[in-house]
Amino acid sequence: MQHPRLWLFRSASAILALAGVAAVTLQTSSATGQQTPSDAAERAVQVRQMRQAAALIGLTPEALAVSGCNEAQARAVAAALRAEAGALLDRLAQLDPQIAAAGDRLHDLKWRVQTGRATTPQVRERSEAAQAHDTLTQQRGAAIRSSLSRITETLPAVQSTTLARVLRNQGRSLPLQYAATDRDPAAWARLQNALETRRARTRANAGADAYSASVLAAFDADPEVVAAHENLTLRGQQLRAAWEEAVSR
Repeated sequence: MQHPRLWLFRSASAILALAGVAAVTLQTSSATGQQTPSDAAERAVQVRQMRQAAALIGLTPEALAVSGCNEAQARAVAAALRAEAGALLDRLAQLDPQIAAAGDRLHDLKWRVQTGRATTPQVRERSEAAQAHDTLTQQRGAAIRSSLSRITETLPAVQSTTLARVLRNQGRSLPLQYAATDRDPAAWARLQNALETRRARTRANAGADAYSASVLAAFDADPEVVAAHENLTLRGQQLRAAWEEAVSR
């Protein structure tokens, strides 16, 4: 059975392969100033690269809204993403096949050791393979973080710091306003359990659970959560429109 992490990297590699389309030579019509077919093709490639890079980073207009960005700042981030997307995708297109290959080797060696089929050299090689896989994975993360730093370098420190937290925490599949704050594992577990309890009781048309309600009330009173929720409510729609316009043009 294929390891889930290997599937993830191969899926990412497949996405990145689509971005490896050769750049179309820019041609303009000096007589009319109208967009030529080659202009449109180049723009389509660029827009696709921007969307792919944003998805890999986790960068969304909602994340920008939660972080307190305004429309002008969202457009500036989109412009920086345009300049950065191609290089990031190229770098990940190099790393992802290497990560997948290293993961294949590590998975095979682990299987051999666990089933008693490994030779003595293969037992030693397992730790080397794990280190190689970890190194490549760290390089991938560093490439994304480095690109994100350049993409968001025009943001004020407060928005940039909040956005970094949001991107770090949004993978927990919680309402986005909760991602604006870092928490220890126990606090994340309490929040997750309280939200799941509320959803389950809502589906069952049951009354609110007093304990879960008190837990959520405490989290919702956190000033960073309050600010994030207000930002998303007040700015979310406008930033979605501004972001889409900036990415698509």
